[in-house]
Amino acid sequence: MLSLEAEMIPIIRPQIVKVLGWHGNYATIEEWPVNNRIVDIAVVLIDTDSVARNQKCHCLTRLTTPKLHVLSLIAHFGTISLQHLCKATFISPDDMHERYLDELVDLGLVQRISRYGYAASEWIELLPRSVAAVEAKLARWQEVLEQAKLNLDFSDLSFAAMPTAAIKEKRGRSSHFEEAGVGVLVVSEQGIELTIQPKPVRQLSPDRTFQRIRVLRSLLLSRQKAKWTVVQGEGNDEQAVRPLANPG
Repeated sequence: MLSLEAEMIPIIRPQIVKVLGWHGNYATIEEWPVNNRIVDIAVVLIDTDSVARNQKCHCLTRLTTPKLHVLSLIAHFGTISLQHLCKATFISPDDMHERYLDELVDLGLVQRISRYGYAASEWIELLPRSVAAVEAKLARWQEVLEQAKLNLDFSDLSFAAMPTAAIKEKRGRSSHFEEAGVGVLVVSEQGIELTIQPKPVRQLSPDRTFQRIRVLRSLLLSRQKAKWTVVQGEGNDEQAVRPLANPG
């Protein structure tokens, strides 16, 4: 019988991709910070091999958080004018060039497509194709539901995970999870079982794009990448993230 939330995480983490039905490389991490919160488990579908080989992706590790925010706006809109970018950030055109755009263009992360127009370069094709989040609680179904709903600001799919005993106690409350679009996982010592399907969130926002850029950057930062576990292809045997060397 599970008596600690910490006992649930090692059960969920290696099995969640079977529930998701993803194919290809993916990565998982525990306690991922998002907007002043901590997500118990984050899972991202991402081509880690191509990321490791892409020089421009490695340039993300040089950027400060404010520069990542500006970059996420450009990446989100696809193409954006200098006027629109300045209006969205409350930054003057001169400061935008001096503090942000000139460096982003020099690094090859952004292309100048006209006198006042900018676009992200091809590295954005390597952002995570899908993101899932899991909140695990031994009990307190209302709390895990609220946290899982907040995770939809970051993820495409959100799950609440609880032990069998807690699931039995919440019978009759399934509609709350279904209405919120939150999936429910039953966790036991034998594994996990999906009892309510999550509803995917398809629409990206500048913040959701920013969070995807953070994921990509984290996988390349030496002080952070060891926290990730990457699975290659469709196999079930997890392996630690190998060093993603700068392709030079």
